[in-house]
Amino acid sequence: MNCTLVARALYDYSPQTEEELQIHEGEILFVTNVSDPAWWSATSRDVTTGGLKNGLIPSNYVEQVSIYTSIFFSLDAPSKLFFEIFFQILL
Repeated sequence: MNCTLVARALYDYSPQTEEELQIHEGEILFVTNVSDPAWWSATSRDVTTGGLKNGLIPSNYVEQVSIYTSIFFSLDAPSKLFFEIFFQILL
């Protein structure tokens, strides 16, 4: 998976189709495709299963965040672990 940018959900979003991803306010998302300005492809951690979930998200429901900001320190322990593992794979 190639991460184009890291984003944080500004609002909750319930999918309208199977291709869309449910997101929750404050959730960290790894955006993998921004070719459509309205709908981005993204990946995040499923809090229920601990696995990865992929799908389309409305681009106006998220904001780009720097991977070097203090966002990391506000995450819960499982999210921090996911964040650390993901970026170890990228580097």
